[in-house]
Amino acid sequence: MAVSRIPIPIGRSQFLLRFSLITALSYLLDSLPRIITPLNLPLGHYDARLLSGIVVCLLAASMIRTINGRCLDAVLPRWPAPMAFAAWILATLLLPWSRTWPIGAALIGILLIAGGSIPGKAEHVKQAAIVAQGQAVGALSGTTIPLGLFNGPVSFLRTLLTFACLGLPLIWVGESVAQPVGPVIADFGFGILYFVWLTKTLGRFADSGHASNWYWGPFCIGVTAISFLPLQHHVINQYEALGLFLLIQTPLALLPSQHQADKFNEDRLRKRRERARRKREERIQRWGRKEVKQPLLRPLVFLIANLVIGCLSALLIYVGSVSKGGVGKWFALSGLFVLVVVWMANVNARFNDAGLIEGWYGSQFVLVVSVASLMPLAFHWVNAYGALAILVLIQTPTVFLRSKPPSEAVAPK
Repeated sequence: MAVSRIPIPIGRSQFLLRFSLITALSYLLDSLPRIITPLNLPLGHYDARLLSGIVVCLLAASMIRTINGRCLDAVLPRWPAPMAFAAWILATLLLPWSRTWPIGAALIGILLIAGGSIPGKAEHVKQAAIVAQGQAVGALSGTTIPLGLFNGPVSFLRTLLTFACLGLPLIWVGESVAQPVGPVIADFGFGILYFVWLTKTLGRFADSGHASNWYWGPFCIGVTAISFLPLQHHVINQYEALGLFLLIQTPLALLPSQHQADKFNEDRLRKRRERARRKREERIQRWGRKEVKQPLLRPLVFLIANLVIGCLSALLIYVGSVSKGGVGKWFALSGLFVLVVVWMANVNARFNDAGLIEGWYGSQFVLVVSVASLMPLAFHWVNAYGALAILVLIQTPTVFLRSKPPSEAVAPK
């Protein structure tokens, strides 16, 4: 017996997310033949065009369901849906061309504003969408966004910092690596980062209680246009565009938080710690092994260890420079690799001692320090010794991270 597909209503925030994602994927797939042709791969221009056309047709079918669901949620007649889909098709055709892309971008902006500003009128429709998707719904915000996507102010600023530390190396790879491999890697990396940024921005609006409005879509479009259009007209370079992209959205962290993200993250971390504790106890009972304590590193000990690692690294850099290849160079590279592993372990121990091991604090610290010390070396602003000095000096503020009291401490009787 055939089962008919029941159209699922789509709210405003979910429509904005789906519409932006489908449009971005369609634009990338339209550029696939131009990317593949210079690579001299077995997949030719015609095959790439055929493959991208098939996937774009699937995306178009998903866009039809998205528009129909939005019209169903807003209790609109049937005639706006085909007109909106035709406008989207026209926008995707005009967007890749240099002379007509403003018209395509304007059409996409109009569709986003129209779809995000019309409020939903059927409460039973929203409840059906929530049950169909099986998402955890924020009771205070009244949105269909999972609580795991909620993003607080500090977490959003950390997201921007991570975006900058990953975007700078991608720009350098796109400009320095031989054509066309470098630009392809950079475009692919920025595509992933942009999608993550969209979800984090939506979570920031949801945490501030504005996800049910249409602010998120125009905000993302405006930030992208303000930073991308000057780059297209060669007013600024790629590094300045990245800085402008991050700077103009920092005021978003000033929106007041309803503490939904913090509460949800605290509950999730508490459950994760409890589950890890039970697993450790079961492992101890099964194998009879003693529980291994997590390594801790005090602030002064961490700074002294960094100083020792810096001295050994400088010695290895000197050995590699005077060896002129051969065994000496491989010995220096192997030694530097071992020191990097030891340094990353020390960072995890330092943040574990400060009680900040949860939430990727150690990994983000390693990323920020690595980019801050290696990017000046990549631009030839400093030599290897200068980069090593930067790496050691910028870790000094970790001395202000207080050590947490040991969990094994017992109150005196």
